[in-house]
Amino acid sequence: MAKKKKKIEIARKMLEKKMELSLIAEITGLKEEEIKKIQEELNSEN
Repeated sequence: MAKKKKKIEIARKMLEKKMELSLIAEITGLKEEEIKKIQEELNSEN
């Protein structure tokens, strides 16, 4: 579980840098659907 949390943290940072979803998915191993959910969470925080 700690590994997944770290991947999500990395994905959040990459999204903040406006990196493409497909690239984030490739690097972190997360599914694009998961990354979109993280992106929505980031958008709702701002």
